[in-house]
Amino acid sequence: MAIQGKRGKEWNFELTPVYFVALMNFRLPELGESELVHVAFCNLSTGKPISSKVRFGYIQLPEFKKAKPEECVTAFDQWIYVLKNMEIMERMPFVSTKEMFRRLDSVVSYAALSESEKKRYDAELKAYRDITNQLSYAEKKGREEGREKGREEGAIAAKKSTALRLLQLGLPDNEIAWASGLPLDEVKVLKAGRE
Repeated sequence: MAIQGKRGKEWNFELTPVYFVALMNFRLPELGESELVHVAFCNLSTGKPISSKVRFGYIQLPEFKKAKPEECVTAFDQWIYVLKNMEIMERMPFVSTKEMFRRLDSVVSYAALSESEKKRYDAELKAYRDITNQLSYAEKKGREEGREKGREEGAIAAKKSTALRLLQLGLPDNEIAWASGLPLDEVKVLKAGRE
């Protein structure tokens, strides 16, 4: 549920819309014979809506007449078909076409497991997640160590490059060591390598 209104010095009167959806396994005569009825608060004397921010939707499941999954064309039809027929379905329809129904099918499959099967499944899922997290951590740690090593190697390369440029200027070894940040013996090795 979203929090209405934002904290701060000034009150923000811009409220986000609120929708109430009622799934009814009965008919309400006042709603007529529609499967979906949208309702809003209104002024009884004028009949005009009071707010566009609060809406009600009543879904009368007995009014939904589609008896086969093939008859359901829209996403709304598919959802209502599943909700209305869930207790009698042997398999979840629409799994091949919609990700949401695949997820719902996996939840339903889990709910159908016995207690011992659920415990075994939960243990295997925990083991899988533990291994996945360990591998992810090891990969992250390896990348961090690789970056650190790369930074160190880059810093050394920059110091050597500076020392080589200073050697070209003919500066004394101790000044090159001080200016480049390299130890004096490494400056001498670089100098010997140039000669």
